[in-house]
Amino acid sequence: MQHHAGYKVVIGSFTDCAGTNHYNEKLSARRSAAVIAYLIKKGIKRNRMIEGHYGKAYLVKACKESEFNKTEQWENRRTEILISINSIKNWKDLH
Repeated sequence: MQHHAGYKVVIGSFTDCAGTNHYNEKLSARRSAAVIAYLIKKGIKRNRMIEGHYGKAYLVKACKESEFNKTEQWENRRTEILISINSIKNWKDLH
């Protein structure tokens, strides 16, 4: 990042299917905020970060709110970091 001034850090945080959409959006926002705070401590400027919190969207492991394996859902509880020259926030457009 220090050698490529035009690159952006794109941060996407996600949850599993348990709980309400409202709760999961807030949870994924807290996950993004923690990553941003870490990257700032490492010297990355905030204006080079694009933050997205997607809650239940983009599940890696399919699940139904009423029926799922908690251990399997750890794959859905995640933050992904991409390095990009684009300022795209729509997660599916980045892949």
